[in-house]
Amino acid sequence: MGRVSPPGEESESRTSPPRLSPNSLERKFYLELNQLESMEESMRQLTGMERTRAVSMAQQESVSLAQMLKVKCCYVGMFRSQSCCLPDPELLLV
Repeated sequence: MGRVSPPGEESESRTSPPRLSPNSLERKFYLELNQLESMEESMRQLTGMERTRAVSMAQQESVSLAQMLKVKCCYVGMFRSQSCCLPDPELLLV
C-alpha cells in the first residue's frame, strides 16, 4: 500500500500550482509581459484606426453638405439670375 495522508493534505497538494524554478518563472513572466505589451499595442492601433475613420466620415459628411448647399444656392440663384459663389466642395478637404 502507499502512504496514508492525513485528512486535508491530499486536497491541498492537488489544488496548489506546480513549483517552478526561478528561471522558469522569469521566462513565464517575460512571456506574459510581451503578450500584454502586444495587446496594448493592438489596442493603440485600433484606437488610431477608429479616430482616422471618424475624421474620414466627418470629412465625407462636410463634402456632402457643401455639395448640397452649392446645389441649393445655384438652384435659388437660377431664379434670381445669379451665379453661385461657393467654392468647389472638393477644395474644402485641403
